[in-house]
This record gives sequence, C-alpha cells and structure tokens, in this order.
Amino acid sequence: MKSLSSLAFTTALAALTLSAPAMAAWDRLGSVDISPRGGRETEYGNFGGSIEKLAFEARDNAVECREVRATFSNGETKRVFRGKLPAGKTVTVDLPGNQRLVKRIDFNCKANSRRDVTVDVSADIGRYQAEWRASPDWDRTWAKMFAWAHDDRDGRRDDRRDDRRASNDRQESTGWMKLGTETFEGRGDRETTIAGFKGLKVERIGLRPTNDAARCRDMTVTFANGKSTRLSVNNGQVLAEDRIHQVDLPGDDRNVVKVDLSCRAEHGRRVTVEIMTIDPDRNKVSYGRNR
Repeated sequence: MKSLSSLAFTTALAALTLSAPAMAAWDRLGSVDISPRGGRETEYGNFGGSIEKLAFEARDNAVECREVRATFSNGETKRVFRGKLPAGKTVTVDLPGNQRLVKRIDFNCKANSRRDVTVDVSADIGRYQAEWRASPDWDRTWAKMFAWAHDDRDGRRDDRRDDRRASNDRQESTGWMKLGTETFEGRGDRETTIAGFKGLKVERIGLRPTNDAARCRDMTVTFANGKSTRLSVNNGQVLAEDRIHQVDLPGDDRNVVKVDLSCRAEHGRRVTVEIMTIDPDRNKVSYGRNR
C-alpha cells in the first residue's frame, strides 16, 4: 500500500506540473494577418528590446505553419516554431541559444479558413524591462500598452530624452549636416525626390525621423553619370524617432544628383524625415544647398 500511495502521489504531481499555466507575464506586441493561400510569408518586426519568450495566438480559426523563423540582432536566423496554432489558444515559443534581441519574425503559414486569420504576437519581457523603457518608441507605443509601464514614468522619460539629445549631439559633431526635410503623409508608402546633393561628394546618407518612427521601403540614388542604384534602408525595419540612420553608398560613384525615397509613418499618418549627409573627410557642408 505504501508503494501504491507513493506511485499515486508521483502521478498526481506530474499531472499538476503538466497542467499548470506558465508563469510568464505576457505583453501583447502586435499582430499579423495570415492568408489562406499557402507559400506567402508575413513579417512582424516591431520590437523595443530583448525578450525571454514568444507566444502566438490565432484568433477565430486555426493556422498551419510550415515554419516560423526569428532573425536576431546579430543577423542569425533560426526556426522557432513549426506546426499548428489552434484557434484561441496561446502557443509558447522558447528562443534557442543565448540571443534574446529579436529584429523580426517571418511567418510561413496558412490560415484554415476562407479569410485571413489574425495571429497575436506576445512576449515575456521579464528582466529586460529597462531595455524596453530605453527604446525610442517607449513613450509613443509601449508605455501605452504594458501594464508595468507607469512605474517611475516621469523620471525615466526625462532620462531617455536627455540620452537621445546627447546621442544626436555626438552624431552631428562628427560632421552630419542637414540637407533638407521631407514629409510623408498617408497610410501607405509615399515616394518623393530629394535633389539637394549637387556639388557634394557623398559617401553616406543619413535619415532622421523627427516626429514619429518611420519605415522606408527603399532608396534609389542617381549619380551625375546617369547611373542609379537601389539601396535598402535599415533592411526595411523601423527607423527610430530622433536618431540618424545611415545608408552607405556602394562603389566609387560619389557625385549624387538626386535620391528617390519611399517612406511612411509607423504609428500616425504623417512623418517628417530629415535628409543628411557627411563628406568623406568629415568636413562640414553648407546648409545652403537645400532644395
């Protein structure tokens, strides 16, 4: 009898362990819409810092995933999930290795319905709360979403603004100078031409959103010899507000005539982007060449 009681206790303990809910504090980050057509990838890339774990939940209908891959800040890409996301059930995903700063997630999934199915993306932020508080999108986005966001809010906000201001001062002291500004308005990408580069030998172009985070699809640079090249802007990821994002020009051509840029606001309907440059010798350039 003693042996039987011991076995029953062990069995009950195991059952309790398996049925106990995860203790992670989940914060919803956003969502993606999964199409009923297979072979079509959907990307999610809105992260403000490192995370402990991920969680996915399909609304209304199930979703079948051939593969869900995470791309980390060091460029590594790893599969984090494969299988079925049942409707209305949270599926927890552990991150492999030591990498915790996710840059984007690619979903190769198919909805089990005739319409798109929304999949919510959540994260266990855990010990990385301070890192998220330092994000340039904290005040605009995450502080409005997370239950733990308001602890010591005012003091931390002032510290972050001071840090961003000091960072901008350091960047401009190295030779970055503004050529002009462009405003992108609307929910979709809007394209505009910047032609204030005449007479400058350009090694790199800097973009700084000033009133919102921005997402720029690509940049087409045209040179004085008539050649053009299309460049990725931050790999399609969000350009943080009040930070200079650098795009290096390939090859030996340096005499830029114009730049065609396609951007949109990440959160609102309008974003203003400063266009900047720096010469190869880090000499200061003139403000008078705005278009």
